[in-house]
Order: sequence, then structure tokens, then C-alpha cells
Amino acid sequence: MNKKKERDSKHYNLVYEGSEVYCKEPEDIPQYYPMWSAAGDIVSKAGCSTIVDLGCGPGHFAKVLINKGVFDGVAKEYYGYDFSSVSIGMAKNIVNSHGACFFEERDLLGFDFFSSKPKDTMYVSFEFLEHICGDLSIVKKIPSKSKVCFSVPSFDAYGHVRFFKNKAEVIKRYSKFINIKYIKEFMQPNGSHIIYLVEGIRI
Repeated sequence: MNKKKERDSKHYNLVYEGSEVYCKEPEDIPQYYPMWSAAGDIVSKAGCSTIVDLGCGPGHFAKVLINKGVFDGVAKEYYGYDFSSVSIGMAKNIVNSHGACFFEERDLLGFDFFSSKPKDTMYVSFEFLEHICGDLSIVKKIPSKSKVCFSVPSFDAYGHVRFFKNKAEVIKRYSKFINIKYIKEFMQPNGSHIIYLVEGIRI
């Protein structure tokens, strides 16, 4: 793993404001959509009534869940949290005021994102944990026995404080807190970068 300086919310506000990619529909973002789609299938099969998305960004995963009809079944509510006010605004726009989806600007290190959530809540997080130094502090706040699904990258990028060279590094960092059931690799369109999609249960 590599460690660098963590970027603040102002940095990510500028990233989102200046990006054409993040304004697109999820299926039009090939570097992430296959992973989001697979994660959506995992969430759908999990049968949980509530989904909490930690570091939700501009709401693409929520839109994936809507498109898959997840909220037509057991799942009734989705809560997306991010410390970027710009991303939260974009998220509300992309889901077009869908009644099951709620977004809030929050710093997850100081926020009890599990408060008042039902016991069968599933916690997800995609391409977020590598951006913060306190990733383990956030993982530890997930209630015991909760279903978990998250992704982390194999590659360095501006804003990453760490990345993972292989599955073993992912397991080494997170297996103390998550009983990892499954890790699937998604190759990026460039043919060299990988995103690891992890499914498990909070210990």
C-alpha cells in the first residue's frame, strides 16, 4: 500500500465541478459501471430493507439500484453520505427526486451513520475508502453482523492515500473487521488497473 496526504472537501468540490465524467449516467462510465452493476446485484440478493452508502459521491450507485428495480422489492430506503456538497447536489439531481433515496452532506468520521437505521441495513462504499486516512475508523463503526459491500483500487491516483497491489493486501487490511466472503476483480478499460469488489459481513 501507498500512503499520501488526504484531500479535503474543497478539493473534491472542485473535482466534481470540473468533471464531465461524473455528470454522466452510470452506464456511460465504463471504468466503474461493471463493478457498480455487480454490486447492485449483490445488494438486490442481500434482501436488506435499507442501504447506507458511505462516500456516495454524485449518486451513481443509487441510480444503478433504481435502474435494477431494487426498491421495487425488499429494499425501501437508501441513504447516501458524502462530505462534498457539490457531489450531494449532483446525487439528488441524478436520482430525480426518487422517493427511496436520501442524500446528506456529512463527514463520516464524526457522524453516526448507523443511528436509527434498522438492524438489516446493508453498508456499501465504492472507491471511497482509499481516499481517507481513517478508513478503518469508519469500517469499525459499521454494526456487527451487518452485510457489507465495498470496492478499492489496485492503482495510485491523485487523491488516493493508499492502493492495493493484490487481493491479499485487501484481505490483510480489512479482514480483522470484515469476514470477507468474496472478492472479484474488475479490469479497467486501460487493461492494467483493477478494482476489487468485496462482499462480506462485519464481524
